[in-house]
This record gives sequence, C-alpha cells and structure tokens, in this order.
Amino acid sequence: MKSRIVTGFVLVALLVLQAFAMDRSAAFHSDTVDESTYLAASTRMVRYGRDRVNREQPPLTKWLIGAVLNATEPEVRQGQRDGWDDALWGHPPERMMRNLRAARWVNIGFSLLTSLLLFGFLATRFGAVTGVIGSFLLACSPLLAAHGSLATMDAGSTFATLVAGLLFWRWWEAPSNGRAVAVAGGWSLALLAKSTALLLPIPAAIALLYRMRSGWSWRQPV
Repeated sequence: MKSRIVTGFVLVALLVLQAFAMDRSAAFHSDTVDESTYLAASTRMVRYGRDRVNREQPPLTKWLIGAVLNATEPEVRQGQRDGWDDALWGHPPERMMRNLRAARWVNIGFSLLTSLLLFGFLATRFGAVTGVIGSFLLACSPLLAAHGSLATMDAGSTFATLVAGLLFWRWWEAPSNGRAVAVAGGWSLALLAKSTALLLPIPAAIALLYRMRSGWSWRQPV
C-alpha cells in the first residue's frame, strides 16, 4: 500500500510539472503559421459546422479547440469577420494570447493523457517503477515538450496513435473478435486525429506477414 501511495504521488508530481512547463511555453510564445490556420479552421467549425480552411486534416483536435475557443472568446461564434481575426488577430495582444493559450491547452491535455496511458501500459506489464520512468522519459522529450504546447494536430495524433498501437498489441497477444473491433476503433480515432494515420496499417501488415511466415496463425495467441 505504501509503495502505491509513493508511486501515485510521484506520478501526480510528474504530471503537474509537465503541465506547468507546457503552460509556461503556451503562455509566452507567439502563434506559429500552423496554429493560425488551425484556430481559423476551428472557428469556422464552431460557426458553420464545417471547415474549408484546412480540409486536409481531420476534425478531432479542431473540434476540441473550437469548443475551447467558443467558451473563451464570444466572437468565435458571434463574430462577423474572418476566422483569423475573430480567434486571434482581431484582438489586442493580451486577448489574443489568452485565446491562443486556451487553445493550446487542448494539446497539453492530450500530452498528459499520453503520459498517463504510457504509465498504465508499462505499469501493468513491468511494474509501477517502470511506468514512472517511461512517463518521465516521455515528459522530457523535446518533441513532446515543443509540439505538446502548440495548438496543432500533433499531440492529439500522438495520443491517438499510442491508443491504436496498444490496442493492436493487445490483439497481437491474444487475438479475438472483440480485440479486433477495438483495433479498428483505435485506428478510427487515429484517423480522426491526423491524416498520417493512413500509414498505420503498413507496419502492422508487415509485422503480421513476418509472423505468419514463421508459422503463426492470427487465430492463436502468441
């Protein structure tokens, strides 16, 4: 019991520090070109129910950013100007950064969920200490720290891809119809997060072909 309490305390402390560091970055860095496009697209999704600014990217993160902007900035839904102006550029710097910071918290949330999911997976298989170490290494990743505090598609894609990968791993360990449906659901989630998820079946198919050449049947557990 004591070890669980210590592990829980360490994990919570790690997540709080991760959130604090990302929030500091989100609060002070100006918008990137990609962020401006995604916030405009999110504004149009709230206002019109569709997005014609950024059609090539799926809607999951843009839905969430739009919901946050709608709760933060009244002009996102009610404004009459272009999406870029109502979400960002049509406001004084302080108000613009407030909206940008709120939108960036969508990806900070995805990053924290990714750390929790990785901890859960590692802890159930290799122990709580391994889970904490894995989450710590993930939180220290420069890529996660940078992209996780920006209002882009990357953190949502990272989380959804990890979900899809872990569900595929569970099916790989013990194939069943239910787990196959879960894999399809995980891939669907990844496709809603970013269009690059279209590539996920390629490494999965290569792994399956390699295992089947070794005499493994997908109907039998590993």
